[in-house]
Amino acid sequence: MNDLAVRAAELADAEQIAGVHVRSWQTGYFGLIDQEILDGLSIADRADFFYERHGFHADGALKRDERPDHTLFERRRVKNLS
Repeated sequence: MNDLAVRAAELADAEQIAGVHVRSWQTGYFGLIDQEILDGLSIADRADFFYERHGFHADGALKRDERPDHTLFERRRVKNLS
């Protein structure tokens, strides 16, 4: 059995995260959303969105006041709802 490791996403993960996002929309919304819209989703555009949203320019340059460790997401404590 493979072990599962959970870690904070890093800048280098943005394209893979974007790929999962785009493919899941294209699969999950097939037949529910106009196919032209689904076909127009772009992994590169979505990756650029991740870069911008998390303090980086699309070329990977840090925006001011950003953490130098290139972390996209902070670890968060999840409340146990049970």
